[in-house]
Amino acid sequence: METNDAMRPVLALMGQAAAFKQLLAILIATHPDRATLLATWRGNQAEWLEELGATEWFEHEDFRLAALSATAWISGVIDGTAEGG
Repeated sequence: METNDAMRPVLALMGQAAAFKQLLAILIATHPDRATLLATWRGNQAEWLEELGATEWFEHEDFRLAALSATAWISGVIDGTAEGG
């Protein structure tokens, strides 16, 4: 597959995100106290999303949808309801 120069940074970020996603799933799966992890995640989620929502990036639909989707996926991995990714 041929890659144009404009796509290289996007593809690099996608590759990094894929690796971090796998690492995150492993760290969550091996966490000794999922209930506390989930409570902490949910307890900080509203504030983090509010801060993220105030950024210029959040105005872009693709960024906003990806951030919200990832947030939901992380919640699902922690509570055991996540599928795929």
